[in-house]
Amino acid sequence: MNNDKPPRVSVIILNYNGKLLIEECIKALLAQTYNDYELIVVDNGSTDDSPDYIRKTFPDRLNIIELK
Repeated sequence: MNNDKPPRVSVIILNYNGKLLIEECIKALLAQTYNDYELIVVDNGSTDDSPDYIRKTFPDRLNIIELK
């Protein structure tokens, strides 16, 4: 397979009660120069309101999958 376009990349962040750390992590990923990627946060049943915080802070920038 010979394409000039680099492959799309999925960046998956696992989160559990990481509300205090997740913003810095996501901002660093969004600041990179590689453009063809999707950002997915998988929340493993956090009790610190992480998923809502992520949705409010980064609307339309990533996908969130919430596990109970």
